[in-house]
Amino acid sequence: MVRREDLDALLDTVEILSNPETMAAIQKSEEDIAAGRYRKISSIDDLLGELS
Repeated sequence: MVRREDLDALLDTVEILSNPETMAAIQKSEEDIAAGRYRKISSIDDLLGELS
């Protein structure tokens, strides 16, 4: 028997994998991380500073 939350997680995964735009965004993010193009956000103040 499959738990409801496991089924929900599986359906979410299938939805993500089925969306070419989402997969392209994930791929770009992975490339950015590998190239060191990211900033560490450790607080809400850091996040708000990035947004301004």
